Amino acid sequence: MTHTLLANYEKEQAILSEFVRSDAEPNILLLRGESGSGKSSLVAHCLRIAPEMPSLSLTLESEGDSIPTLFNSMGGRCGWDKLPRFTRVVAGLLETSDSVDDPVWQMGMHRHLRQIGRIGDLESRLSRYQLLSDVWFADAMQFETPFLLAIDAYESAPTLFDRWFSQDFLVGAANSRRMRVLVAGQKTPAVQAAWSFCASLQELTGIHQAKDWLAWAEKAGYQVPSLEVLAGVVLALKGNPSQIIEVIQAEFPRASGPIRPKESLIAQRRRFFRNMTQAFSLKELKNICFFLGIDYENLPDHDQKDGFVRELLAFAERIGRLKELIQECQAERPHLEW
Repeated sequence: MTHTLLANYEKEQAILSEFVRSDAEPNILLLRGESGSGKSSLVAHCLRIAPEMPSLSLTLESEGDSIPTLFNSMGGRCGWDKLPRFTRVVAGLLETSDSVDDPVWQMGMHRHLRQIGRIGDLESRLSRYQLLSDVWFADAMQFETPFLLAIDAYESAPTLFDRWFSQDFLVGAANSRRMRVLVAGQKTPAVQAAWSFCASLQELTGIHQAKDWLAWAEKAGYQVPSLEVLAGVVLALKGNPSQIIEVIQAEFPRASGPIRPKESLIAQRRRFFRNMTQAFSLKELKNICFFLGIDYENLPDHDQKDGFVRELLAFAERIGRLKELIQECQAERPHLEW
């Protein structure tokens, strides 16, 4: 999947590497950025570089039982046998303590947790969830390997989830050496004094260097006509990774196309210039401009072929239409190597 490739974010990748491999603080990492800024790709990267750690990735939705889903998913990933305190408390809250070791009862944990979340008023529900958080982290202290929890799309967190997660769950995570919590979203939990000492917030502002995107495109198998063309795309889209990827995938040819990305820009220009000046008359070049909707009369040296080709290539690069120009020339002279 090309979206999981990272064009850059070298600093953030280094932070993620330290985050999953070190016992030092922080063990709570927040990634905040606008839609398409690369948050989900960084979350996927984090999970990819920590294959030895038990982990859970959860994308939040505005509707649904987010807290029961989170506890049930983490428990299923760890194994309920490693969470004896947690399962006993769940059974005690439902007055079904005699069933706590029953595998069938454990398989219904999500249903049990949802039932707990329906008992009493809001404050009572929060109190129960706080108790479940406490026993979860008491059990987590016995984990042999730290558990990695990655939450994406935090801006969709329901109000109850946000209040519990930022005030209770992250307090437990802050005091646990056996948890790593990564949260990504356009909005992230409001930093609380009780856990700020071991948390780090990273603002994602996009990837603004065209050279980074050229390397990404080549690795992903796309051919970019020139660095200048790509620079125009990156500038227009303000470095937004998701939007830049969409343009590269939609507008640039795959590896079988006529323009070779590993070739230097100078070599490309020499070949285009040579082919166009040797294989076309000035009148034919002006006809190509007409077909493409380019007003050649506004170009300098439009009555002298060498100068006209030079200005036409430069103009097409500036407006991001070099690929169209070369493809039209190739259609007219398919025997040439473009």
